[in-house]
Amino acid sequence: MNTRLFFKTSVPPKVLYKHVYNFRRNTASVSHTKKASVSHEEAFYRALYDSIPQGERIKYMSQIVFLKLNGLFPIAFHNPLAVASDKSGYITTLREEVKQFDYRPSLKERVLLYSRSTIILRATGFLELLRRFLKYHLS
Repeated sequence: MNTRLFFKTSVPPKVLYKHVYNFRRNTASVSHTKKASVSHEEAFYRALYDSIPQGERIKYMSQIVFLKLNGLFPIAFHNPLAVASDKSGYITTLREEVKQFDYRPSLKERVLLYSRSTIILRATGFLELLRRFLKYHLS
């Protein structure tokens, strides 16, 4: 919704670099209880693409590729076989986008894109989720 509004407004949004509200995580919320899946990621990014006017998409593809890779870490941890098998072709498409848009993946992102080992994928997902957890709780 925010993406669609961004492209519909004639007034540019303002970015605030200060805290303006308190955020409380609710571990029982939908965003914390749903199972991460490749099909969910695929549907989310299809909706995101549809929210960006076609003539504008190219400008944002590097960031979208980054976000798509970022969303695979929980899946790699919880369901590494889904990433390794790539039955839907989502990872294959993502590999093509990395090349097409000259995105330079980090080592952990390359593991997601090219590894077929469920053990390595699970470990990579775990380490990234651990890094995020520590960053959130130590900041």
